Amino acid sequence: MVLLLAVSVAFVAAGIFMLPRRPLAASGGIVFFGLGIVVALLQLLPGSAYLELDERGFTTCTMFRKNFIAWADVGKFFPLSLDVRARKMVAFNYAPGLQPHPTTRKFLTAIAGAEGALPDTYGRSAEDLAELLNAIREERARAKL
Repeated sequence: MVLLLAVSVAFVAAGIFMLPRRPLAASGGIVFFGLGIVVALLQLLPGSAYLELDERGFTTCTMFRKNFIAWADVGKFFPLSLDVRARKMVAFNYAPGLQPHPTTRKFLTAIAGAEGALPDTYGRSAEDLAELLNAIREERARAKL
């Protein structure tokens, strides 16, 4: 987010310098990258982005918006990269018997190779985080028996 903030500030500054020569293009750049500044600052606020694990499942929070998924609803976590140049993320498929949104899940698997993904790796490598989440998920499944 710090990199996004720095790049956005640089482009807003460039847009300000361009205003006299190309007002329409400069204004568009200032608005677009100004929004990038707002997003980066929101993401840097404490409590705006996190991964919380508990005995029931996990909660992801991005820009203060929370999403909870139960351990029993997840089949397996795995590292995934959508492009050889892209940073790996932690993806997952839902448990085989889960019914909600089957068409959406099939579509996502076809285009991305997974039914869901975490928004960040939270300072860990995708491999390490996937391994940790799988271990917790399996431990929770054994505890239910």
